[in-house]
Amino acid sequence: SNNSATDACVIQHNLFKNNYNPADTQGYAYSGNDNRSIYTDGSISGGKLTNVTIDANAFIYTLTPPDNVEGAIGLECYTSGAQTNIRITNNYMDGVGKGILYYDVVGMTVTGNTITHVGDVWTGVFRDEGNSQNVTIQYNNVYDSYGPVLRIDQRAAPGDSAGYHFNNNNVFADGYSVHGGISFQQQTGINAAVYIDPNSYNGTIDLTNNWWGAANGPSGAYSGSGVGIVSENKTPLAATVSPWASAPVVATETAFMGFTPADGAPIQAEYYNTGGINIAYYNTSATDPGTVFRNGETVGLYNSTDTGGGFYVGATAPGQWLDYTVNITATGTYRFDLRVATSAAATAHLPIDGATSTASIAIPNTGGTNKWNTVSLNNLSLTSGTHTFRLYIDSGSPNINWFQFINTATSVPPSVVTSLAATAASASQINLTWGNTSTTQSGVKVQRSLDGTNWTTLATVGASTNDYIDSGLTAGTSYSYRVIATGLGGDAAASNVATIATLPASSVPTYLSDLTWGSATAGYGTVQKDKTIVGNAITLNGVAYSKGLGTHAASTVVYQLGGAYTTFQSDVGIDDEENGKGIGSVDFQVIGDGKVLFDSGVLNNGNPPAHINISVAGVQTLTLIANNGVAGSIDYDHADWAGAALYGTPVAPAAPLNLAATALSSSSIQLTWTANSASQTNYAIDRSTDGVNFTTLTASIAATATSYTDNAGLSANTKYYYRVRAVNSAGSSGNSNIANATTQQLFTVTYVSDLTAVSSTTGWGTIQKDKSIVGNPLTLNGVVYSKGIGTHAASSITYNIGGAYSYFVSDVGIDQEEDGKGQGYVDFQVVGDGKVLFDSGVLTNDQVAHINVNVSGIQSLTLIANNGVADNIDYDHADWAGTELLK
Repeated sequence: SNNSATDACVIQHNLFKNNYNPADTQGYAYSGNDNRSIYTDGSISGGKLTNVTIDANAFIYTLTPPDNVEGAIGLECYTSGAQTNIRITNNYMDGVGKGILYYDVVGMTVTGNTITHVGDVWTGVFRDEGNSQNVTIQYNNVYDSYGPVLRIDQRAAPGDSAGYHFNNNNVFADGYSVHGGISFQQQTGINAAVYIDPNSYNGTIDLTNNWWGAANGPSGAYSGSGVGIVSENKTPLAATVSPWASAPVVATETAFMGFTPADGAPIQAEYYNTGGINIAYYNTSATDPGTVFRNGETVGLYNSTDTGGGFYVGATAPGQWLDYTVNITATGTYRFDLRVATSAAATAHLPIDGATSTASIAIPNTGGTNKWNTVSLNNLSLTSGTHTFRLYIDSGSPNINWFQFINTATSVPPSVVTSLAATAASASQINLTWGNTSTTQSGVKVQRSLDGTNWTTLATVGASTNDYIDSGLTAGTSYSYRVIATGLGGDAAASNVATIATLPASSVPTYLSDLTWGSATAGYGTVQKDKTIVGNAITLNGVAYSKGLGTHAASTVVYQLGGAYTTFQSDVGIDDEENGKGIGSVDFQVIGDGKVLFDSGVLNNGNPPAHINISVAGVQTLTLIANNGVAGSIDYDHADWAGAALYGTPVAPAAPLNLAATALSSSSIQLTWTANSASQTNYAIDRSTDGVNFTTLTASIAATATSYTDNAGLSANTKYYYRVRAVNSAGSSGNSNIANATTQQLFTVTYVSDLTAVSSTTGWGTIQKDKSIVGNPLTLNGVVYSKGIGTHAASSITYNIGGAYSYFVSDVGIDQEEDGKGQGYVDFQVVGDGKVLFDSGVLTNDQVAHINVNVSGIQSLTLIANNGVADNIDYDHADWAGTELLK
């Protein structure tokens, strides 16, 4: 609290924008503390608040009206008389829930404020919820709101309010439907700008000298045609209303947010004046065609794709206009620049202070409604001071992003950009960098030429930008570039010309993230492909890369190239994900066969990425190193190798070795092999039924794979032949050795869990059929089994199978329900007629063994789960999963 009669609390010159928290709903669509910007908390007792000035702030767009929400300013202390001497002056409120919500206030002055589009249908712009004394509300401009302007009741605090002076205000277009919104009038049938509940005000309220939107005064309890004045029971109030003003008392049109922009810088088109339709703008549309900004008005505003983003004015039409109040700082000759986009030619003109209009502004077809260009009106003579400019559309439907007034007598062009350099990044991309940036430049034009004479502007980038990527180019083609600084005084001379050719068409990149590394280590986490070390998109200086390596210093990644490439390219730096967290420091090095080919020096978060473009011709082993730039400090060292790629004519990889085939069932064969190359991007597998005529089974096996299970239409008791090939952009390797396997016979399946055991014991609990020992689904390594037996080591189960079956099949392991609880150890055994047919060895939580044993002639079958660690039975939830007898 501020409790000093001599030391005022001043809250001034702040912008409260989009102050809305949709999660704080308290069970309603919009309620609670959703959008208060300045607030005294009623739950605090014992404090006092006095001598407070809230002046010249802007409160905008805390909701999409109309909704029932809280005040932009809330004076809500429940202690009577605890809030005194409050001054709320010269503020701008647009699109708030209520303007000011208050109770238990003594001595409050509200003057000089502009308030519009207040969305609370029931409450009002000024909401007194009880027991407020000596309130003066004067010289405010309040319009286009959905509920009453002033409402008094006792909802929060008992006690009548008194001593009001509500005078010399503009009150118009309030309390009813504005441009199609839901309103107080629609909810109650009452058109009310002032609405007072019974027994809530003591005495006669002073409502004199206000303009109620019509020369003949207010309606409601009065006979005028302006906005209404009523009480809750629709009877006349004890109020003094006459005399009223027959015209606006204060200005109905003011600069947006109460801030008057000046010449010399862009003024956003969406910042047209405040005042509403026919006062600050005119639009032929009856509804708002765009809903991204200044909701409740009928000007079409949309998200802009132009440099700098923001919004633009669209859906324009001949006869529409927008007013702007601008401060011209010096008398002189000005150039009026207008940023536009249109698919057809248009014209406009610019009346000033309601006087004769200027010459026509010709707006050519810019190539599309999102293709932005700047047109100018020259030799505009203006005097110093504040002027109102009306941008009037005469023909066409141009989109408008911004405009500016440039004093051509005082503005000079920025200095020339130096040190332009171009680098061929690929067969379709060239990267540009340049040196100095002038303090007077507002942007940099990037231009390209095929002949060095005829130039095309590619883009205008920000004033502080020092690089540009030109993509979509033709392979093996020479391009010339220049850049031109632009500013308020026009364009500088062009920079030096940089000329370079894109890489040849044969130079298709082979991305390191598509190859198999020989080894990879990181100082933190695990090296990632096409992601940062923590799994985000690789991003350097705002540029996102779809390919690359994400590491953390100190890290080392090694590739075996076999001399197959000529060039290595990459951008390196600390990922943007660390910006704002701390300062990282990384030194990037590229080593070829033990020789340093590149060293970036120490890079920090704020540095632009370093570009690598080096020869790796003949290099057998390529090593990428990211060292800590500061010894012993690894914090924030998220080191990216962005877009890391090899160029040249790669050679086909070597053929895989040691291909083996094993039949898993009557319809499944497993293949395993050994990699014999690091340059493959994938494997292809061929299959045959005669060992001579092969067809490709699949060509999309991952480069890191060394096994594959064929389940594709195999027949029981049939021999199949296989071979494997390694593939990259150069083609396919030779064939591996041929391996074959015969699928198992098609058996009749009997699930062991459907049989009755002769005897059974378990180390804990009760043996379960088709469930784990604690009754959950049988689950091993993420695979759920519908059939099987759940036990707990040490356990033993014996079945009399009478020599009736040929094979016993099962997966065994510790159930996944124990993951994260502790480490189990179990040894699984299958015993037939006293002879051990299978022993898994000790399995831990994450291991699964597959059993497929011959049980022909076996009479007695015993399934044993032993403790893997003697006398330690914790977590030994032993599953016999998918357990089958085949015959």
